[in-house]
Amino acid sequence: MGAFLANLVSFQVCWFAFVWGGANGRWWLGFIPLALFIAWQLKVSRWPKADLGLMGVALLLGIVIETGMAASGLFTYATPVPSASLAPLWMLGMWINFGLTINHSMAWFKPRLVVGALFGLVGGPLAYWLAGRMWGALTIADPHWPALLALGVGWAVAMPLLCSLAVRWVRREEAAAA
Repeated sequence: MGAFLANLVSFQVCWFAFVWGGANGRWWLGFIPLALFIAWQLKVSRWPKADLGLMGVALLLGIVIETGMAASGLFTYATPVPSASLAPLWMLGMWINFGLTINHSMAWFKPRLVVGALFGLVGGPLAYWLAGRMWGALTIADPHWPALLALGVGWAVAMPLLCSLAVRWVRREEAAAA
């Protein structure tokens, strides 16, 4: 339970640092706790290779989804570094941050892909809504529903994809260690 809680708290600390930094022109701020989170998680993880792979895939998903949202005008990010039509670096850091949770605090979803997809469908847009409304990190185009629907679909695909890869890569890593 301690490792679960440490992973969840570390994720939340990074999330808040990225959102607050993104909302206030300090896009780099979340990378400080993220670097510490990565170093710690890879040191204590039973599956560091799987965690590295999940961070990489999460980053790729973030590039596709966030760039799509920015380029389409569905989202306007408060700190659009490097460009208003590309995924902001601070958002990509958030995706890497999320990738570190799949084998740990979000592991519950790995055998429950449909539940994971539903979580992504609802939880993804909710997190962005909160980041935009409460923190001012992004603006969602009016009417909001197309952006939230597109984001929900993206997260409904991303979550089970990450979970499926996690299961496969953990098995591979455990078999190699045996």
